[in-house]
Amino acid sequence: MATLNERYNFLLSRLYGRLGRPGRAERALARATAGPEADPAWLHRLATARRRAHDHAGAADALARAIDGRGEDAPGRWYYELGRASELAGRLEDADAAYRRWTAREPLPRGLDAVLLDRGVQQFVPRRDAVRFVLERLPELRAAAAAREVVQDRSETVWVYWAQGFEQAPDVVRMCRASMSRHLTRPVVELTDENVGTYVTLPDDIDTMVTDRTARSDLLRLELLARYGGTWFDATCYLRGDAGAEMADHARPSGFFAPAKERTTIGTWNITARPRHHLVTMTLEALYAYWRRDGALPHYFTFHHLFEALALTDPRSGELWTATPRLSTAPSLRLRHWMSRDVTDEEFDRALSRATIHKLSYKAGADNTGPRSVLGRLYAAQAAAGGNPLATA
Repeated sequence: MATLNERYNFLLSRLYGRLGRPGRAERALARATAGPEADPAWLHRLATARRRAHDHAGAADALARAIDGRGEDAPGRWYYELGRASELAGRLEDADAAYRRWTAREPLPRGLDAVLLDRGVQQFVPRRDAVRFVLERLPELRAAAAAREVVQDRSETVWVYWAQGFEQAPDVVRMCRASMSRHLTRPVVELTDENVGTYVTLPDDIDTMVTDRTARSDLLRLELLARYGGTWFDATCYLRGDAGAEMADHARPSGFFAPAKERTTIGTWNITARPRHHLVTMTLEALYAYWRRDGALPHYFTFHHLFEALALTDPRSGELWTATPRLSTAPSLRLRHWMSRDVTDEEFDRALSRATIHKLSYKAGADNTGPRSVLGRLYAAQAAAGGNPLATA
């Protein structure tokens, strides 16, 4: 039973909420729920206020108390919210436990909830949504993938795309393209918005819906690899060796290769495949199905989540991914993470030597080009090797 003071603070929180003062409303609600016998519904309301204020740890604390107060009668949704708040607060063990309690009430088949959580708790909810989406559509995805035809086997080709053309690209992109010219022994096809239609087009309905350049690029790379095969490098991939031949060697066991990101997914900036490869066509058709259902993708990593979902639910996809050699994305991303700061000679040399491909960014850190920066050192290293570090051909 709430005390008079607790009731007063609860009503005060509602008043502040109506007056558009969320901070004061949250503080009043915190006072109303400070006692050991706080109303679980009030605690849930407090958790919601804290979540809106991005106080994820505070939200998780309030939700844990609300669930304790309700016991076995706690709604399953509360466990979902506790898992999400705990994940965002970095309390991964608490998130794992909450997600397991939530999914126990409406589990995915074949123990897939536990499989996903065993692989990692991060982004569990969108990954679970992707698994459910794929499970509901596997027959139609397989049929669409099987109906695809090879235009021409160009497995030796390297594809690289910059919508506006490489002569108009930022310096970091031009430097990366120059590194490809220096090291690749396979033919490179430069794609722009003006010539990409010579090789691939998106279905009319998809072409109309997908206006975001990143999303279009994801679809274009899969269409290219499905129709022709070959190797896709993002335009921000800096090479220090013949990465095209290296990736082709990695692809020999399964006909497919992409670096593994942690334990759950892939790095999509570097993909090699034979034409009409099952992993490529299934992922492409799953992305199309998502666009056709929602007219948008719910998450930046939907591509990655659908790939993981297919590997877990489609036996053929799982077999092919299991047969694919594992090469972590971590060494290739190290320099990208350091682009905004200066690095020592030792740091730079060690990071550079650990990968043939380095995935950079033309956004974060791209303006840091001092002599001790990552980009400054890369420009200098490429210039020292001979020629213009920004010459794209």
